[in-house]
Amino acid sequence: MMKKLMIVLFILVLLGLIGFAAIKQSEANKDRSVKVRVNKPELGKLVETISAPGEIKPLHSVTISAKISGKVIELPFEEGDAVFGPESGREPSVLVNIDSSDLESDLNISQARRESQVMQIEVAKVDIENRESSLREAEIQLAQKEKDLERSLKLLQSNDVTETSVEELQVAVEQLKIKVKSSQNAIKVAKVDLKVRENELKIADSNIQRAKDALEYAEISSPMSGVITQIHVKAGEMVTGAVNYTGTPMMVVADLSKMLLAAKVDEIDIGKVKEGQKAKVKLHAWPDERFEGVVHKKSLVLLDSRTGSKVCDVEIMLDNADGRILSGMTADAEIEIKVHENILTVPSQSVLGCEWETLPKEIRDGSELINKEKTYTPVVFRLIDGKAHATPVRIGPSDLTNTVIEAGLSIDDLVVTGPYKELEQMNHGKIIKDENAKEDRQGDKDFADKADDQEVDKDNSEDSQSEEPVQ
Repeated sequence: MMKKLMIVLFILVLLGLIGFAAIKQSEANKDRSVKVRVNKPELGKLVETISAPGEIKPLHSVTISAKISGKVIELPFEEGDAVFGPESGREPSVLVNIDSSDLESDLNISQARRESQVMQIEVAKVDIENRESSLREAEIQLAQKEKDLERSLKLLQSNDVTETSVEELQVAVEQLKIKVKSSQNAIKVAKVDLKVRENELKIADSNIQRAKDALEYAEISSPMSGVITQIHVKAGEMVTGAVNYTGTPMMVVADLSKMLLAAKVDEIDIGKVKEGQKAKVKLHAWPDERFEGVVHKKSLVLLDSRTGSKVCDVEIMLDNADGRILSGMTADAEIEIKVHENILTVPSQSVLGCEWETLPKEIRDGSELINKEKTYTPVVFRLIDGKAHATPVRIGPSDLTNTVIEAGLSIDDLVVTGPYKELEQMNHGKIIKDENAKEDRQGDKDFADKADDQEVDKDNSEDSQSEEPVQ
C-alpha cells in the first residue's frame, strides 16, 4: 500500500514539474516579444512646407543722415521714443538740430552778392542805352556827311568846289563809318556783358536757395511716423554731409508695427513660393511660440550662401502689435506651399527605407509598389497576429511629423510607430505586442485569479482529509 502511495506521489510531482516548466516556457516565449507603439493611419489634412532661416527687419525704416556739416546742438528724442511724420496729420517731430550760425552767415553773404549783381545789371543796361544813343548820333552824322559828299562830287564837275574840300568830306565819311562800326561792336560787347551779369544773378539766386536749404537741413524732422531704434551721434559731435552724397548716419526711425522676416529659401524650393502664402515663424527668442506670417515679396535675384548653394531672399510679413518682435532677431520659417485634404498619413518615423531584396519572396513578388530599379523601397511595419509584417507603401509629401501614404495601407491597419530604436531593428516576422493592449493585462489577471482558485481548492481538500469520520 505504501509503495503505491509513493508511486502516486511521484507521478503527481512529475506532472507538477512538467506543468511548471510549461508555464515558464510560455512566459519565456511571451518575454521574447517586443513592446511597441501601434496606431492606425489618420485620415485628414497635411500641410506641405519648406523651411528657411532668416533675420527680422522692419517693413519700413529710414536712416537719418546729415546733409550739411556742423555740430549737433540738440537731440530731443532718445532710442525707443515714438515720433511723428507728415502722414500722421500732426506737426512732424524734430529729430536733430545742427548749429546753423555759419549757414546764416553764408545766406547773408549770398543775398548781399545778389543785390550787388542786380545793381551792376542796372548799370550795364544804362551803359548799353548810352552806347545805342551814341550810335544813332553817329549814324545821323554819317548820313549827313554822305549827302554832303555826294553833292560836292557833283559840284566838283562844274568846278564849284575844290578837290580839297571833297577829299576832306571823304575822310570825314570814313571816320564816321569807323565810329558807327565801333559803337555797334561796343554795344554787342555790352549786351554780352549784361547777359553774363544776368547769369551771375541766376547763380546768386541758386546760392541763396542752397543756403536756405542748408538752413532747413540744420533742423531735421522725421520723414515718417515710427520709433527711434538707433541713435549714432551725441550732442556736441561734428557731422559731415552734403546734398550730393550720404553724410554721417545719425539715427534710424522704423515702423515696428509691421516686421519682416528676410528668409533665405534654397534655390530648389523657390519656385514653390508665392506671394500671399501663409507661414509659421519660430523666433529663437520665443522657441515655444509660433508667429503667423504671410509671404510679402520674393527677390528676383539668387545669391550665394555660406555653404556655396544658391538662395533667394523671401520677405515674410509679421504682425507686431504687441511690440515683442525686435529688429535683428533670428528666426526659422515654415512656409506653407500646399495643403493636402482627405489623405492618409502616418508618423514620418514609421516609414523606413528597406532594401527590397531582403524582404521575403512573397512580399517582393506580391507588391506592385516596389521599384526594383532602386535599392531601397519605403515600408511600414504592421502588427498582424502578434508579429511585425513588412508592408511596401507609396509615400507622398510630408510635414515636420507626418508623411502621406498614397497606397499600401488602409485606415484600419495597425502600424508600428515607435519607439524609434525598436523601429531601427525591426524585421519581418518579429514577435511584437502593443504596449497599450488591454488583452495582455486581462490575461495576466485571469491567470492570477485561476492560481488563487486552485490554491483555495487545495486547502479545502486538505481540510476535508484531516477531519475524522463521525461514529
